[in-house]
Amino acid sequence: MQELSIGFSPCPNDTYIFCGLVNGKVPLSSWQPQPVILEDVETLNEWAMQGRLDTSCFMPALRSGVAVVPYWLPDRRLILAVFQK
Repeated sequence: MQELSIGFSPCPNDTYIFCGLVNGKVPLSSWQPQPVILEDVETLNEWAMQGRLDTSCFMPALRSGVAVVPYWLPDRRLILAVFQK
C-alpha cells in the first residue's frame, strides 16, 4: 500500500470536508492514510503549492461564491480547493 499524507486546518469547514476520509468512510483501496496533520490555512496553502502533502485543502481568498473543487495533481496528489464567500 502507498502512504497518503493528509493535512487540513482545525476549522469546522475543513473538518467537515475531510470527515469521511479520516474516519474510514471513503474507500482507499491502494492507500494507507497517515496521521492527520493539522495546521493553519496559510501554512497549508503554502504546502499545497509546494506539494508537501498528498491531500490538503487549498483556500484562496475570494470575494464571492462558495465551492469545493477537487484537483488532482499530475503525480496523483489531490488538492481540495475551497472557495467561500
